Amino acid sequence: MSARASALGLLLLSLLMVPASVVAKCTGSIVNPLTETSWSCLYPIRMAGVRVSPSAPDPEAYLSQPLCSCQDGANLRVGLIMGFREPSRLEDTVKDAWCFAGFGMDLGSSNVWGDGGSEAQGSKRGIEQGYSAEVHSYFYNPLYLMELLLDMRCMEKIPVGISDLSEVRPDHKDGPLNLMLYPETLLFSNPIATAACMADAVGATAGYPLDALFWCAGSWGSVYPMTGTSQQKGGTNVEAAANVAAKSIARGHRNLTWWGTKGQAALCGMYPQPVWMKSQYKLQPVRPIRSALCPPIGRTELLWGAGNNPPVPQRADNFSYMVWRWRDCCSF
Repeated sequence: MSARASALGLLLLSLLMVPASVVAKCTGSIVNPLTETSWSCLYPIRMAGVRVSPSAPDPEAYLSQPLCSCQDGANLRVGLIMGFREPSRLEDTVKDAWCFAGFGMDLGSSNVWGDGGSEAQGSKRGIEQGYSAEVHSYFYNPLYLMELLLDMRCMEKIPVGISDLSEVRPDHKDGPLNLMLYPETLLFSNPIATAACMADAVGATAGYPLDALFWCAGSWGSVYPMTGTSQQKGGTNVEAAANVAAKSIARGHRNLTWWGTKGQAALCGMYPQPVWMKSQYKLQPVRPIRSALCPPIGRTELLWGAGNNPPVPQRADNFSYMVWRWRDCCSF
């Protein structure tokens, strides 16, 4: 883990050292871990199967048994089951290439309104018309940055670093190449699979995303193809951007760079989860504006998206989300 964190730190440092001549148009500031984190998203907190936080009852499935045990080297340790939402990542969905909205810096050279991310344009590499954006994923845990709960076994202790840059992935906007990498896309490119997503949209809006329909992102659209595009064509691009962010998370699971943290299998540590569990995540918009809401994957923007994309040059359509991940663990 330390070697991976060191490598990510070196990558981030190298990006920060890019010559100033390439710094371009998008503006903003780094997400403040104290003032811009919506701490209410941490709730509900469960200890030994009992909700101990002041929040309303949680719709997510939870483990009801109080005790657990894990093998810790030669020792078998017994502890209490704990469940909570952990702020674990930042996820950018931006119209301007190399615009790091969550970090408040731009290493690209796009114009004020971007490279066509918010307009209907055809790709030179065979991508369909529609909303198109670049994505960046960062390790970013406000609890770790503020050195809170560092002795807690359940918290992931990884410093800030970059885990995904779509600008360097040729499959991000290349439809045929993406199909070769994710051939299951063909299974979900039909009217029946698309119609099934209506049920997921209803469930997600009520707070219950349907994990069985893993190819759907509720009212945000389909997860496939796992490219940086979306066919959601709302006037504000709020749902389209959220759809691309959801695709990025699902692709991370598919490539085993994102792991499972929910359920019995996660009590003693994260586990490989190639098919994502949508109910594991909620997204808090933090750019271009900071929202106090944390919608589940697929909830209609009517309940959370108002004013999330103000028409401000150099900021419009450059979104960043704090990813809140449900964490079940055995706390000693």
